[in-house]
Amino acid sequence: MKRLLITAAALLALAGCGTATTAGPAAPDITEAIAGQVERLMVGDRDHLCATYGDCTGRPCRTMIAASADGGETWTHHPLPLDTYPARRPHVNGLIFDLIVVTPTTLRVRSWHEDRSWFSTDAGATWTRAPRDAADPVPSVPAGFVPLDIALRSVGGVGTFLWAADPVTGEAVPVKVPDRADTQHSLPGRPADDMWLSSLHSGTMDVFASHDRGVSWQTATLPVGPNGATMTAGPDGTVYVLAGNTIAVNRSTDGGRRWETIRPAGFAKGVLIDGAIVLPQGGLLLSARRADRSRTGYRSVDGGRTFQELPDLDHDLDTIPAGGFIDRMPRTWESHQDRLLLSDDGLTWHEVTAPTTR
Repeated sequence: MKRLLITAAALLALAGCGTATTAGPAAPDITEAIAGQVERLMVGDRDHLCATYGDCTGRPCRTMIAASADGGETWTHHPLPLDTYPARRPHVNGLIFDLIVVTPTTLRVRSWHEDRSWFSTDAGATWTRAPRDAADPVPSVPAGFVPLDIALRSVGGVGTFLWAADPVTGEAVPVKVPDRADTQHSLPGRPADDMWLSSLHSGTMDVFASHDRGVSWQTATLPVGPNGATMTAGPDGTVYVLAGNTIAVNRSTDGGRRWETIRPAGFAKGVLIDGAIVLPQGGLLLSARRADRSRTGYRSVDGGRTFQELPDLDHDLDTIPAGGFIDRMPRTWESHQDRLLLSDDGLTWHEVTAPTTR
C-alpha cells in the first residue's frame, strides 16, 4: 500500500465487512479474480471493507461481493444471493438491491424486485433468508437491534422512520423518529443507545438527540448559514456541528442538552468546510475547499475557537464509527483508478486499491 503523510502535522449501509469469522458451512472461495467493475464500497472499521461488482464472465451476469479483513491487503470473493440478471443489465449499479452493513461482519441484502432479504454473519461467505420486513413501525429501537446507517424513509407515505435490524436473525423493523428529521448521523465515541438526527433549514440546523434508543428526543436549533453543516464527535463525547461557510462552530459536551456557539477565527475568505474529524490525540481537523475549488485543510487545538490552515491536506475527511478514519463516507468506488484513503490516527494515511477483478 502507498503511504501518504499529511505533512502539516486526517465510512455504511454502516459498520463494514470482512472475511468469514463464524462456524458453519462455508461457500468455497473463488480463488481467481472475478471479471467485473467494482461499483460500490462499504467500510465498517479500519480493517473490514467490502465491495460489490458484477461478474459477467458467463451469462446471465451475477452479483458478487469482495470482502477484506485486513484493510484491503487481501480480498475474498463470494456471490450475493440474488437472482441472476440478463446480459443487458450487467453492472451492479443497474441491479435493484440494497446491501446494508449491520456490524463489521454482519450484512443484510434486500432485492427490491423480489421483495426478499437475506443476511450473513460471516461477511458474505454464506447467506440465510431473513424474515420479511415488519410492516408496522415501533416507537423505539428494540433491545438487541442495531440502527442501520441508511437514509430515513417514510412508511406508507406517513411519518419518518429509520430502520433497525437484529444482527442475529436479520429481522428489520421501522422505528418512528421526529417527522422533521431527514438525516441520520453515526457518531463515534457515543453510547450504543444514542441516536442523532438532523434537518437543514434556511441558515439553521435542527439537531435531534436520543439517549434511550428513540423513546424520547431532545431538539436544538443551531446557526449554520446557507451552506450546510458537518457533524462529528470526539472520544470524550463532545459533539460538534460546524457551519459549512465557517461562520460558527457549535459544540455540546452533555449529549446535546446544551450547546455553545463559537465564532471561529483563522479561516480564509470563501472557504467551505466539507469534512471534519476529532483526532485521537485531541483537536479538530477539517477538510475544505477554497473559493477557487482547490482543496485545503484546517486544524484547531482549542476546541474550535481558532484554526490554522494545513495546505497539504488534499482530500475529504470522515470518521468510521467503529474505529479509524476515511477520506469520505458513504463511499462509491467510481473506477479502478479511484483512490480510497484510510487512517488510524487521522494524520498518517494509506491508500487502498480496489480488489482485482478481470
